[in-house]
Amino acid sequence: ALRAAVTAKRKAELAPKAGKDAAPQLADLWCSAGEGYFLLNRLHEANDCWTNALKADEFHLRTNLWMARLYLEQNHDSSTLVNYVEPMLKRNPNASGLHFWRACALFFKWRAGEGRKAIDTALKLNPKNLEALCFRSAYLIGKDQYDEGKADYEAALAVNPNSLAALGAKGLHG
Repeated sequence: ALRAAVTAKRKAELAPKAGKDAAPQLADLWCSAGEGYFLLNRLHEANDCWTNALKADEFHLRTNLWMARLYLEQNHDSSTLVNYVEPMLKRNPNASGLHFWRACALFFKWRAGEGRKAIDTALKLNPKNLEALCFRSAYLIGKDQYDEGKADYEAALAVNPNSLAALGAKGLHG
């Protein structure tokens, strides 16, 4: 059904607009289609949709966050940082999600000190960033900092009592 909807709208609502101006509404549509494909584990189609979103608006924050995640989950940490996170941080240094994906890429590269600073920055900018709270909670518990880790998963559970990542951190603590 998703493929049919995207294919049907490709020549109308999802068609590229003339001119070089950013089209954030078009980027939103492409990004949403990419999210649907991602959740169906159709990563090639998700990447295609997000590429189209970035053609519509290269600075579309939500799309850049998804591309950072996609590339990091495919072990392309350098692409995550160089192509998506760092350029967007120059444009918007207050985006908590960008600092979160920067932290993930740094931890992936075994640069825990820098990663910890990035995750702390993400949470300073948005104390309710669920992904960052859960990540830092598990990290702290793994470092035997149980009280600090507990505080983070409790804060995450206050945001979403059904968060699997927060419940996982609570289980790790147990």
